[in-house]
Formats: sequence, C-alpha cells, structure tokens
Amino acid sequence: MPGTSHQVETGFIGELPLNLKPPAEDLLKFSTLKQLILMRKHGIDDFFQKTYPFVNDTEWLDIIDKVMLTKVSYFELSDRFTAAQMNKILEISRFALKLPNESAQSMYQITEYRYPVFAKVIKNLMAICQKKVKQQAA
Repeated sequence: MPGTSHQVETGFIGELPLNLKPPAEDLLKFSTLKQLILMRKHGIDDFFQKTYPFVNDTEWLDIIDKVMLTKVSYFELSDRFTAAQMNKILEISRFALKLPNESAQSMYQITEYRYPVFAKVIKNLMAICQKKVKQQAA
C-alpha cells in the first residue's frame, strides 16, 4: 500500500465530472477494494446513497470502476504475491476497464500514456509473473 512517497494514479478519478469527484474521493478514502467489488456487484451502500442522493446508479458504477482502478494503482507488487492474487488484480482491472478479454500486455499498452502509474503496476505484475515462470522452469 502507498507510503508517503508512493505515486497513485489520479487519471481515473480526474476524468469524472466535478460533481462526481467528492463521492469518488470518499469511496477511495473509506472503502477497501473488497468493499468496492461488493458494491459493484450489489449496489452502493446506504451511507453513500444518502450522502450523495444526486448520483444515479449508472454514475455509481462508473465511479466504483474508477476508484477500483485507482486502488489497484496502490499496489506495490513483489514476488510475495501469489499467482492467484496477481490474476485477481488483472481480473479486477480488466472488468473495471471494460476490457474483459485483453492480455496484461495489451492492457499495459492501452493504459501506458493515459494512466502511467496504473500501467506501471501492470508492467510490474507482468515482470513478476515472467520471473516466476522462469523460476518454475529451472
């Protein structure tokens, strides 16, 4: 998770209209990635619905996706992550980017210029996966 000098991808939330940034920032501050996934699946919780009654269901879905991608950019991946954990990060990223069939390499290329911090996480994930494959083959 981020330390005081850790970079976080700001591009996803930055794309939201001004009126949707406060709910996105609150979700980012007060919700875990797991909670966001559950809200994406089952709907926004009552607290956020009451706090931001002007946000409609479609906007909440977009907000949640962008906050999930921002949360993914928090990760400082290392070889301590299991293959299952790294695959889950890719699955979440694909879902939130609406790119369900893209490879990690393709996702990196798609996001490299517009979302450089996020893309760096994906690139690091690929490097760790390649390293693990080589270690297993040796």
